[in-house]
Amino acid sequence: MRKKIFALLVICSFILPTVFASDEWPMFRHDPQHTGYTDCEMPDELELLWKYKTGDKVMSSPAVADGKVYIGSHDGYLYSLSFLN
Repeated sequence: MRKKIFALLVICSFILPTVFASDEWPMFRHDPQHTGYTDCEMPDELELLWKYKTGDKVMSSPAVADGKVYIGSHDGYLYSLSFLN
């Protein structure tokens, strides 16, 4: 059942409208056109702010939308992680 829900969520991510806020990264390579581009500002120095351990490997790209990171794992779960800017 979890695999069916995960598959449905992945399919829905491709059906989403093509207009996204520039600081969101809702799918692989940013948008349906796979541009891999965003115009949001980045800091000069990058630093690790947090990490999360799932029950198994993560083999997919995360999606970022509405202040959350969505990650599918081989443990059969889809994780929705909230973060603060």
